[in-house]
Amino acid sequence: MVEAEKSPRPYVYVIELKGPDLNKAITQIQSTIAEYREKLAGYKIMPRIIIHKTSTHDIQGKRYRDLKKQYPDTVVKTRLYDLDTV
Repeated sequence: MVEAEKSPRPYVYVIELKGPDLNKAITQIQSTIAEYREKLAGYKIMPRIIIHKTSTHDIQGKRYRDLKKQYPDTVVKTRLYDLDTV
């Protein structure tokens, strides 16, 4: 988690770095938020998930939609690696 300073409403980024499993990343984000719920009271929670490829089925799936509904500022970024440059 990273707390953002100097903002009118304090917010916190909950970041999950994950391989290709978006659903597991969602589970871990939700677990982290639940674990720190009391400490996050008053903060705007902004989940961030960085994954290495995932299926579009997962991104359009119910678990992701539910997370977006609860935390509209959720962002998922896919990192694609070019094997020639790695």
